[in-house]
Amino acid sequence: MTIYLRFTQTCRRDAHNFGGVRNWLLFRCLPALLGAGLLLLLLASSPGRAEQGAAVEPGGLEAGHLLLQAEHSGGYQPALLHDSKVHFEISGMIARVELTQTFRNPTAGFVEGVYAFPLPEDAAVRHMEMLIGERRIVGRIREKHEAKKLYQEARRAGKKASLVEQQRPNLFTNRVANIPPGEQVVVRLEYVQAIAYDAGRFSLRFPMTITPRYMPGNPLATVAGEDAPQVLALDAYQGWARPTDQVPDAHAISPLLHPAAGSDAQPVNPIEISARLDMGMPLAAVTSPYHDIALSRSAGVYSIELARGVSEMDRDFQLQWQPVAGAEPQAALFTEKVGEHWYGLLMMVPPSRKAASAALPREVTFVIDTSGSMGGVSIEQARASLITALGRLGPSDRFNVIAFSSRHRALYRSAVPATRHYVQRAKEFVRQLQASGGTEMMPALRAALATGTVDDASDGGGALKQVVFITDGAVGNEQALFADIEARLGDTRLFTVGI
Repeated sequence: MTIYLRFTQTCRRDAHNFGGVRNWLLFRCLPALLGAGLLLLLLASSPGRAEQGAAVEPGGLEAGHLLLQAEHSGGYQPALLHDSKVHFEISGMIARVELTQTFRNPTAGFVEGVYAFPLPEDAAVRHMEMLIGERRIVGRIREKHEAKKLYQEARRAGKKASLVEQQRPNLFTNRVANIPPGEQVVVRLEYVQAIAYDAGRFSLRFPMTITPRYMPGNPLATVAGEDAPQVLALDAYQGWARPTDQVPDAHAISPLLHPAAGSDAQPVNPIEISARLDMGMPLAAVTSPYHDIALSRSAGVYSIELARGVSEMDRDFQLQWQPVAGAEPQAALFTEKVGEHWYGLLMMVPPSRKAASAALPREVTFVIDTSGSMGGVSIEQARASLITALGRLGPSDRFNVIAFSSRHRALYRSAVPATRHYVQRAKEFVRQLQASGGTEMMPALRAALATGTVDDASDGGGALKQVVFITDGAVGNEQALFADIEARLGDTRLFTVGI
């Protein structure tokens, strides 16, 4: 019997990124882009009675990992991770990525597995399959509610089934029903993503960690809909956070488990990384800022792997490459044949400005996160960065500083001139900032994007308005934030700085 899996990944359009690249990703060989939730197919299997697994404490999921839950148990136990492998096929501005992870059910009973994994937010998933013992489960698109219904029916019937859902553009969860005791589970995922290009450098990032999210809002006592029975009690689903009125799916984006820490020399959650890089142009350098890599080249094509062979999954993998001086592309056309059809990607790079124009007067609002997660090194880095930025303000600039955690507070009622007096006072304000409280971003953003000032007559009229937002946090109400920013941004330029 074939098994159907429902994929929800879509390709978001971003006005600040290469629209042509994003549009090209919508070619016909990516049917997985069309769904909104995902379901998997059913394979017949004998029903078994679940046994209680050892519970794990809530925490942030550091890497793609599989959690196991007995049928009538609120506790989760990590599946044994045997190995992880990822390979990148990079051609021009497109990367095809294959990720394989192997787990085993160490318990003595039939269990349900919850697999949470991060992906680049602009990734387009085009294939996913799972191997459970000798059975192969291949993804097929189904409407979201139909997918959930089929999965729940299969689970109750004791059949092997899997449900994959995109919780956020960069976070997926995969549920696998009725994994037999001692059984091996192999997850194979394939996606496509665009290569980033900025300041003459190409780069690709592969996430291997999931940042714990702050969930704003008031907890919901009950949740309407077919998922209600799963979210009435904290121990009845995989997440550590209860749904709130602002983040109704908080339980789905707060996966359990904080794996033990390892190192590259002695990895606890090891991963093999390899890549094939074909840019069609001479390269001056190929580097990875967070990992040691080994390179070989043949006919202009680079083969890349980790110098140690494996790495601990405790930080993202980033690959960067730079063309030889004078060989930077101004325009490039990449073609590929898929099936009976040819597809093309045209990349155009705007020329660099030869002479710097006179600096425009600016009105800059610095917004700094002082929530509890910023404690320690993070708040120290944020304070130092902000003090440096304040020192670089020009005599024609105006500025303000807003600090936020559970609440926000602005240093000045409105933007003030960047005189020595105001700047020095701002530096003292920043040095006194301490980390505590929640991560309530919305009120701080609204204050920073508020139009008009108390002293509009002296703001220079044509000042370029900028907001610099400094935070280490991830939150569960991103869509509400994006919508609010879009409605209020106007001509203001918003920059985010991740700590």
